[in-house]
Amino acid sequence: MLNMRYGLSVLGLELSSANVAAARVRTERMIKQWSSLCRSVGHESKTQPPGNGSLVFSSCEVTRNSDLDEIVADSQPSKSNVDDSYLLCGLHTCGSLGNDLLDIFRRNSSAKALVAIGCCYHFMAEAYSHLPEATGEVAGDNCLFPMSSYLNSIRFSLGRTARMLASQSPERILLSGIETSVQSMFFRAVLQELLGRHGVHLGSLDRVGKIDVTGGIDFVQYVAAARRVITIPSEISDDDARACLADFESLKSTIAVIILIRVMLAPCLEQIVLLDRALFLLDQKNVADVHLVSLFSPVVSPRTWAICAYKN
Repeated sequence: MLNMRYGLSVLGLELSSANVAAARVRTERMIKQWSSLCRSVGHESKTQPPGNGSLVFSSCEVTRNSDLDEIVADSQPSKSNVDDSYLLCGLHTCGSLGNDLLDIFRRNSSAKALVAIGCCYHFMAEAYSHLPEATGEVAGDNCLFPMSSYLNSIRFSLGRTARMLASQSPERILLSGIETSVQSMFFRAVLQELLGRHGVHLGSLDRVGKIDVTGGIDFVQYVAAARRVITIPSEISDDDARACLADFESLKSTIAVIILIRVMLAPCLEQIVLLDRALFLLDQKNVADVHLVSLFSPVVSPRTWAICAYKN
């Protein structure tokens, strides 16, 4: 839209070549439908998008060591057309890529402005986590969480559970109905107890994943679905599953309360990550100002907050 609506030159970088191909197809489709798209959002209809800027898609892995000046220059058909400044925009930068993007912005003199939207905080590496996943490295040198000098000074950590929760969307959960979340977590907890009764203890790599409970499945069906994902002893019968469920049925309302508390905490945990990134940018002498801006409806996009910054 930056290119089509405002005529700006845009370079889209994506690791997956399949996604790059899909983006090109989607762009061609949008160009053909541009007139109707303009009318649908109340803008003056144009037969074609503005043709002032270029729109280039490229398959490229972006890391904290990437030389964006070189990437931008290589993407231009004519080196003389390369501008000496650009806006660095990251939409749904997954895990630690969100941290890397901020460090790239800090180090690249040609990047004058930044719009960064993070996601998948559970994939973000931490410097001071006490969990086995911790690297023990210094965050300031490796773009781990935390990034800001303040949270580094107190060796602050969240842990994977808190980072998983920070990725949740209270608005989506409440819109779809809390009952689905309660049923899913309740069945998962009872399954854990059922396995424990038969001497099975799931390791950190044993993931049941998401099992759809919206169709009104019972616990026996849930266990059957879990068998396709994890190893469940064959001696665990349907009667065993029903008996275990009956033993814990009274705790379902307690789980509902726990889920509501978790849902309410989710935005607070996400704000810790966002404020840490904002403080990191404010620590930099070449950054003039930083803002946290809500761009999207949280129902449409759970990651609604963007970190916007510009340099001196």
